[in-house]
Amino acid sequence: MNKNGHFIKKTVSVLLLACMLAGTLVSCSGESAYEIAVRNGFEGSEAEWLESLAGKDGANGIDGKDGANGTNGKDGVDGTDGKDGKDGVSTNGDAASSAAKAIRSAVSIFCKFKKYNYQGAGKDPTITEFPGNGAGIIYKLDKEKGNAYVVTNHHVVYDRDCISKDGISEDISIYLYGLQYKEMAIKATYIGGSSTYDLAVLKIENSEILKSANVVETLCANSDDISVGTLALAIGNPNSDGISVSSGIVSVDSESVDTNTQNGNVQMRLMRIDTPLNHGNSGGGLFDGKGRLIGVVNAKLEASGISNIGYAIPSNVVCAVANNIIGRYESGNGMGLYKAVLGIVIKSESVSSVYDEENDRTLIRESVIVSEISDTSAVKGLLSVGDKIISVSSGGISREVNRRFTVNDFILSLGAGSEVTFKIERNGEIADVKVTLPESIFSRVA
Repeated sequence: MNKNGHFIKKTVSVLLLACMLAGTLVSCSGESAYEIAVRNGFEGSEAEWLESLAGKDGANGIDGKDGANGTNGKDGVDGTDGKDGKDGVSTNGDAASSAAKAIRSAVSIFCKFKKYNYQGAGKDPTITEFPGNGAGIIYKLDKEKGNAYVVTNHHVVYDRDCISKDGISEDISIYLYGLQYKEMAIKATYIGGSSTYDLAVLKIENSEILKSANVVETLCANSDDISVGTLALAIGNPNSDGISVSSGIVSVDSESVDTNTQNGNVQMRLMRIDTPLNHGNSGGGLFDGKGRLIGVVNAKLEASGISNIGYAIPSNVVCAVANNIIGRYESGNGMGLYKAVLGIVIKSESVSSVYDEENDRTLIRESVIVSEISDTSAVKGLLSVGDKIISVSSGGISREVNRRFTVNDFILSLGAGSEVTFKIERNGEIADVKVTLPESIFSRVA
C-alpha cells in the first residue's frame, strides 16, 4: 500500500502451461500414456506397464504403504495424512484422501489444430496439423445421460494460428483417470470461453464411457476463505503423459499478474502456489485438503533463479465464469461470457490481517465501500457513495464482502433478469438493497 492508501499492483510476467508443439514449450503428442512409455524405453506389455506403476513394495511406491516416501505416509514421520489438520486448510491436510476424491473429476485433454503452412511467393499453402494438450475438471455431470460440462483454460483449446473459427480446436478428446487409451477417448465440443479470464467450457454428450465410469463433478470451495498455507494439490496432464498429482501450498491468496498469452499480455487476479507445475498442467484443478476445487492451474513463472512459483485462477472466478457461459448456452442467449457492468467503483476503506483461532489460519480482511456511481448505473438511486457493502446474494447464494474483488466475482456468475441483494451499512444502519440486472448492462468479454 502506498502513502495515499492505494494498493500497489504487483506485475510479473508468467508463461501459460498448455503443452504445444511450438516455441520453447515441451513437445507433446496425442499418444496414450502406454505408447509414450514404450517410446521412452519401456519394454513389456500394457498389463506389465500398468503393474509397474503400482509400486506396491517399492520405497517410492504410489500406495506407499511400506515405502519411506509413500504418498499415504500413514506410518511415516512426514506422512501427508494430517488427521489433526482443521477443515483441510492446514498444510497438514490429508493429501492422499484429497487426491482420491478430486481425481475422479479430473480429465486430460488432447486437441488437434490445423494451420496453413506457407511455401513462399506464388505457391499455395498446405495445411498441417499439430497437437495441443492440457487438463480439465468435470464441472457438471449427468451420468445417466452421459452428459457433462468440462472446464479448462482457454489457451488449452485455442491457438492463434488455427484456421478454424475463433482459433478453437475442432478436434478435442477427453480422457478420464485410469482410462487413458485411444479407444477410451471421449469427444467434446467447445461451447464458450474467454481469453481475458483464460477459461473455457467444453460439452460431452451421450458418452457410454461417462455413463459407467467412476467419475463425479467437482465440488467448489469458496476461494475467498483460502489462506496462505492451505494444501494445494494440482491434478493435471504434465508433458501430456496422463493425469498425475503434485502437492504444495498456497503462497499468496490473491495477486494481480500479467500473463503472456498468444494475444499479448492479459492482467489477471490469480492465486500463487508453490506446487510443482509443468507444461500440460494447464486447465487442471487445484484442490484443498478436502478434495474441493480452490482454483484452476494456468501459469508459472519461468526465469533464471526462480522455481516453484505457479499460479491458479481462484475457484470463485472459475465457477462464476463457468456458470455464466453454461447459463447463456442453455438459454440460447449466445455463446461466450457476458458480464454485467454495474457502473460503480468500490474501494477498500481499511485493511487488516485477522487470525481465525477456530480454524488456525490468518486471513486478509478489507472494509469495502462504494466510492463512485456513474450516471447510467443500474444501481443509481439505490446505492450511495460511502455505502459499506457487507454481503451480496442472489438465487439463494450469499457471499460476505470482505475483499474488494468479491462483488465483481459474484456478479460475474449472474445473467440478465437476476435479482441481486446488497446488504449495506449506511449512516450506522443496516439495509438490504435489491437490484434486478437488465440485459442492457451486459457486454461480451473476449
